[in-house]
Amino acid sequence: MKRLFFAAALLLTANGNGFAADFNTAFAEEPPVSAPEGLLAGGILSIYGGYLAYEKEEIDIDDQDQGIVGARGAYSLPLSSMFSAQFDLLGERNITGSNGNNDLTRGDYMGAIHLDARDPSSYLLGAFAGGGQSFDDGDNDGDSIPFWFAGLEGQAYLNNLTLGGQIGYVDSDDNYDETISNAWFARAATSYYFGEDTKLSGDLAFFTGDRANGNSSGSMDVISWGARLDHFFPDFPVGLMLAYNGFDYEGDAASNESDAPVVHEFRIGASLLFGAGSIMENDRRAAGADLPPINRWISTSANEIE
Repeated sequence: MKRLFFAAALLLTANGNGFAADFNTAFAEEPPVSAPEGLLAGGILSIYGGYLAYEKEEIDIDDQDQGIVGARGAYSLPLSSMFSAQFDLLGERNITGSNGNNDLTRGDYMGAIHLDARDPSSYLLGAFAGGGQSFDDGDNDGDSIPFWFAGLEGQAYLNNLTLGGQIGYVDSDDNYDETISNAWFARAATSYYFGEDTKLSGDLAFFTGDRANGNSSGSMDVISWGARLDHFFPDFPVGLMLAYNGFDYEGDAASNESDAPVVHEFRIGASLLFGAGSIMENDRRAAGADLPPINRWISTSANEIE
């Protein structure tokens, strides 16, 4: 796995003059910015693989390191010169070996729709809503855990920099009260474009809600963070991505938590653009909204944490 990440890094940085030129140009006196244009129909499809690593040993599984594969697609349709609807669908599958405790996430998925007002040269403001399910090999192996969510979002476009934020509500239906429900979240995100084909992005989120876990009451807080590098080949709609996500789960005394794992995710993948000529054009004029990692918040709190 380390060799795969190293090879991907070499490809990202050795694509002719692409990445180096983008990086140097980004810090010139006048960074390149796409000319303001209208909304367009377009989107992005990403497929990836990687692994999860749990920092503490008191988790409810035998394997501390697990493989993961997944895909995420997003497509935006203009409704007028100013408004658009974006559709998101994401699915992930966990891969592991032994599991003596029989409580392990096998997979999850979620979908959403965003309704946004946007000026591609200035801002995005809107709302989103969706839902999904988590599947495991333990208590809920015959009864998946559904969840749903809704929130508000906004982005500000400042030359090559994008600043974004989301707030929202999440609820779930778990027969064993192991997952987080009646929860809210806040998320901040930023992206910097080293030219139109290379993007470095990061985010920080806080998620908190009820988690009784067999008790009369209880709660759990999650802090998550991430970073991602995308690079697309000039004049070709295919790109590579490297990503890292971290999660810190903390339960209160009422929820009887003896474990509060820190989870690390490492991913490598490829992406394909539809309709847009660059990742910057896609983000500013087409499918530029995204989602917090709600599927991971729900799945891990229900299964891997005792």
